[in-house]
Amino acid sequence: MVKVAVSPHPRLVSVLPPPPRQSTDSNLFESTRMVSTRRDSLSVNASSSLPRAPSATTLKLARRSGPLKAPPRNTWRRRARHMIKYSRASYAGLIYLYSILAAIIGHLILMVMETMDGPANGGSDPAYPYLPSTEAYAMWDMVFAVIFGADLVFQCVIARTQRKFWTRPVTWINILALVPSVGSVVMRDGLHYSTAKRKPINRYVTLLELFRTTRVLFMLRNVDGIKVLRMTVINCLAPLLITLFFLVTLVMLFATMLFYAVPCYSSSSLCPITDIFNAGYFVMVTVSTVGYGDQVVSTDDGVAILITTGAMIFGSLYLAMPLAIIGMTYETT
Repeated sequence: MVKVAVSPHPRLVSVLPPPPRQSTDSNLFESTRMVSTRRDSLSVNASSSLPRAPSATTLKLARRSGPLKAPPRNTWRRRARHMIKYSRASYAGLIYLYSILAAIIGHLILMVMETMDGPANGGSDPAYPYLPSTEAYAMWDMVFAVIFGADLVFQCVIARTQRKFWTRPVTWINILALVPSVGSVVMRDGLHYSTAKRKPINRYVTLLELFRTTRVLFMLRNVDGIKVLRMTVINCLAPLLITLFFLVTLVMLFATMLFYAVPCYSSSSLCPITDIFNAGYFVMVTVSTVGYGDQVVSTDDGVAILITTGAMIFGSLYLAMPLAIIGMTYETT
């Protein structure tokens, strides 16, 4: 028989609280969020699979646009329009551009030579006897009329729409530039008018020759330098209008002061300032530093001298403003 020793001390019992149990609230929240996210994704997929009704804006744009148009056909007329519009992009365009420019410049030279004192203007001793005669001028005028007429017909044939072609300003500029040449040929060879009968008519018809110079700008409108100048002029219009209004206001102010400083109502040479408009002409000539010299205020009148000196100083300062505006705009363009 085995004896077991019993301790006289009582057994210790742990009175510490049990370890806290891990809460499952966060797990429940995570699982709930996952379930809600999955439901949202399922609802999005279900809604995306269903066909949506088009909005009012989409229907309006669809009615305006209509069915899609097929791309334009690459015809010879389309290629010719592209050659004329982008003449510097191909050799054919460069040939066309420089040929028409040469014809325009030659026509201008012919117009200048015709105004000089040569055999065509009559007289027994012309100052330039080596210039062409009347028959030579008429022949060259007919040649240039044929060239520009053929170019106008060619542009009319290749035009996309006739309405757009006949409403362009360049079309009517070319037509008006052709009127003097065609009119002289028709009156001389078609109607057989004499020189004396053609002279009063040509006096008014030749005014249309001014359109010959404007054709050069239209021919060079796609050149980079002309584009920069055009953009510079457009961007300078608004500030230049303000300076123009400022100029007119101050010129009329100086003119009014000058007129009342030198009152004079006689038309003799001793009375150069007869009214405010006449004084305004004098102030404008002084401000622009032209100085024609046909009007001079009296040096015995101190007030008039002070007003004129102020206009001179204002003109020197004013002329710097438009030049600065144009120069800065051209540099930024």
